[in-house]
Amino acid sequence: MLICEAELGIGLVGLGRLTEFVAMTLWADAQARALTAGTGGTLRDIVDTAGARLYPGYFWTHVTVPPERLLERHQVWDRVAVGVDVKTFGPILESTYVLGTPSELAEGAPTTSLPAMRSAAMFFVDGTPGEPQPATPKKGTVNALPKLEKPPSALARFKDVRASGVIDAAQAHRLRLSAPVACPIVTGREIAAGQHALVFAQFVKLFDAAERALLSELEPPTPAELVDHLAVLDRQIFYLDNCGLSSVVMVHARGTIEHCDPKLTGTSDQVAAAVLKLEMTAYEATTLKLLSVAAATKLFVVPWNRPGLLHAAERLSRRYGVTA
Repeated sequence: MLICEAELGIGLVGLGRLTEFVAMTLWADAQARALTAGTGGTLRDIVDTAGARLYPGYFWTHVTVPPERLLERHQVWDRVAVGVDVKTFGPILESTYVLGTPSELAEGAPTTSLPAMRSAAMFFVDGTPGEPQPATPKKGTVNALPKLEKPPSALARFKDVRASGVIDAAQAHRLRLSAPVACPIVTGREIAAGQHALVFAQFVKLFDAAERALLSELEPPTPAELVDHLAVLDRQIFYLDNCGLSSVVMVHARGTIEHCDPKLTGTSDQVAAAVLKLEMTAYEATTLKLLSVAAATKLFVVPWNRPGLLHAAERLSRRYGVTA
């Protein structure tokens, strides 16, 4: 496993705490280092045999966070360590990641006790119009990585979700957003000038916008500050297509609220108020291309000394909550 350390400076987390978006980008950075270790180059130097530049595009990610190791425990100026293992099957990459304190990774903490991610990606030719074209990197431009004996299981799951448009067709959701949320893709905010497509982790922010809109439509509405106390436990995303500058992404959301053990986080200063389970879809407004499908599980984690928020969470749980 390749292990990298990073300081959570202002450029990553502002003056706040580690977020899902930042964790995913740290994991992607670690994968980039694993891919090019020993080559003397970077991702920009990966090409196919014809010299065309390639980029690794994710088609599936799955983040899991133990409730007693929430991402928010890491805050500005903390040092974190991320580890990654990458295996290949032709142009396909299968990766596993973990995140913790430097001492936790140095001591070989079990990955099941720390925030982790699994992913599947594929090398594509950069800058080609139309459908992305898979390609195999030229020897020497990518590190000699362990090879898989068969395609990763995520590939078959991806094909199923692409055909059905849902992750779990049998899941019943009591809550549903009345209309999709429109999210304009703005230069310098969601996408850099000249960038060919939306970076994979940006979909987390788009889905969070729909999540917030869904909770605000409830009666009574969920207070914005309570929504701020949602912590991710699990999120699976399938990336079916992409969009670029000047696009508008429309995001649908539906979900269920479940009761949970108030002591789920294992800390005396926090109350686990309820679990929110969501399924979301994103499509491009003009072309109507389905871009992504996601499922997430989040936990309302409220400080014990915030009775107003605890009462709001209790009202939410009593009115809409179901037993898991």
